[in-house]
Amino acid sequence: MPSGSSYVYTPLGYQQLVCSGGTAAAVGLTVPNAARVADISVEGGGGNVRYRDDGTDPTSSVGMVVSGGTVVAYSSQLTAVKLISTSGSVTVDVSYYR
Repeated sequence: MPSGSSYVYTPLGYQQLVCSGGTAAAVGLTVPNAARVADISVEGGGGNVRYRDDGTDPTSSVGMVVSGGTVVAYSSQLTAVKLISTSGSVTVDVSYYR
């Protein structure tokens, strides 16, 4: 998007995930058709999550870390994103846009 542009995103949906750590499996996003951007929010006070988007599942110690209380705007291959908690159960809220 060019600098100074005023592009307006169209909301396409919302999802809430509970990510667990330890030996739990990583969870993927349920991406609506035509979605190109996702705001991924890790609820504060719940802990941190890690994600990967390269076809390999993250672990509680490997992957890009997102701290509790943080929102990440992600705009690449949404269907490839998988998340896992670094410890305990963490709630993640995702809003999808085109």
